[in-house]
Amino acid sequence: MMKFNIAQLVHGKDGSAVLIEEVALRDYLMEYVVGDNLFGLLNWVHRDWMYSVRWGPEDPEFGFAEKSLGAKLFSLAQWTAGGFGAYRKARRVAQFPVSYEWVREHMPDAGWPWDGTDDNE
Repeated sequence: MMKFNIAQLVHGKDGSAVLIEEVALRDYLMEYVVGDNLFGLLNWVHRDWMYSVRWGPEDPEFGFAEKSLGAKLFSLAQWTAGGFGAYRKARRVAQFPVSYEWVREHMPDAGWPWDGTDDNE
């Protein structure tokens, strides 16, 4: 099985970091190629009227049935967006913290939160 390393710039409550993960080519393709494209297709197909095709009671609090074509298609779209769970198969190789200044210098197009703009803009 062919494996390779992917480096990502990540941001969390502890600040910014460069994360390096080892991932199998098969899992990468499932998550980013198949998952993203199928997610886009499912969201394009998914329409509000599909929630009226149901085989269970409608939830009065939320106004739709969990057992409906719309709800199941939404769940399927969310599952494909994650590459069918492929993201869970990556192995963390390394993670090292980086400063906002380092990001601005080496990755000037990184965008928010490294570009200094407010997240509410």
